[in-house]
Amino acid sequence: MKAKTILDAEKKDAIDIATELCYSEEVKRKIALAKSVYEIGRILKQARLDQE
Repeated sequence: MKAKTILDAEKKDAIDIATELCYSEEVKRKIALAKSVYEIGRILKQARLDQE
């Protein structure tokens, strides 16, 4: 159960970061649906590359 809590906390932090960096709602939706911290990192990295 603790892992679920950590993943939820990471999702919230990642969504806050995505909001601050003005990423699209689609990026935020993908983060919310992510199944692992690794996947969240991959989504944020791709969003950064797409924004450049």
